[in-house]
Amino acid sequence: MGDILDDDQFLAEEASDDQDNDSSVQGDEESAVDYLEESGDEGADHDSDEDEEDEDGHNGGANSEDKKRKRKEKFAELKAKRRKLMEIKQQEEVALHIVQESDSEANMQLQPEEMLLLIEEAKQRHRLVPEEYTNVHFDIEHFFNPAIEATSVTESATKKLSPFVRALSATLPNYRKLLTAEGCKDVKSEDFGSPLVVIVTASAIRATEIIQGLHAKIHHCKLAKLFSKHIKITEQIATLASSYHPIVVGTPHRLHQLIELGALSFNKTQLLMVDFTADIKNFTILTLPGVNQDFGKLLFQYVHPQREHLRTALIKDKPLPPDTKPKKTP
Repeated sequence: MGDILDDDQFLAEEASDDQDNDSSVQGDEESAVDYLEESGDEGADHDSDEDEEDEDGHNGGANSEDKKRKRKEKFAELKAKRRKLMEIKQQEEVALHIVQESDSEANMQLQPEEMLLLIEEAKQRHRLVPEEYTNVHFDIEHFFNPAIEATSVTESATKKLSPFVRALSATLPNYRKLLTAEGCKDVKSEDFGSPLVVIVTASAIRATEIIQGLHAKIHHCKLAKLFSKHIKITEQIATLASSYHPIVVGTPHRLHQLIELGALSFNKTQLLMVDFTADIKNFTILTLPGVNQDFGKLLFQYVHPQREHLRTALIKDKPLPPDTKPKKTP
């Protein structure tokens, strides 16, 4: 009998611990109720077992051990079911979070008409372009919407999809094939300096962050870093001349220099993605003094003449925290 009472105490303590854990899990009331009801049934069975043991004394020890083993197995089964329910609930919450986050990022992106208005406003208020380009204008059809539907996002919960990758997916459905070595094998040597995609940003730090986000998703793609920090322009000229890089990421001034030197062109470029993320002082590439004028020259002197085949988008991103250093990219 002492063994049975000890077993009851064990089950009671375990049940109490499980109930305490249930209270910390939001929305798990139904599984807790099921558990308590089944535990109550076990208690009734246990009382019946005690009566039977009094009637059949000499077999009581063996029966007691068998009953105790079965109750422990049942208890372990109940706990496994509860853990499974909790895992399913957590997976559902994660999936909902992904959809909500994706929808939020999609809503964060600008529409083509908004991009056009921002550029025209920057021309008037922030001296974006020299006077000779004040009467040069883009049309709405020269811009593209970089957002995709949240329901089409199938990324793992452990990975965050870069908005620049989203833009590629929204505009170039077969972008993975186009950006790999297989998709680039037919590119002629004279077109090595004309990438498929150009990403322009205000600083080398932001360029590094963007490259990190691209490499997390797009593998086996040659990507050229075209900014001045730690990289000589002669090295970049040699890089562009040696092989085809379907994506280049750079700053306005360095891109402008490479175009003037004949190392870079937009003749075959299809997409210009402009990083429109605000810095810590709330400046963007359209308003940051000096940088915005370099970008204005690049946009109206070299992008505008290619507007029939080259579409542009201003893309907002969430930069890494200030104390987070980007990992080195291959």
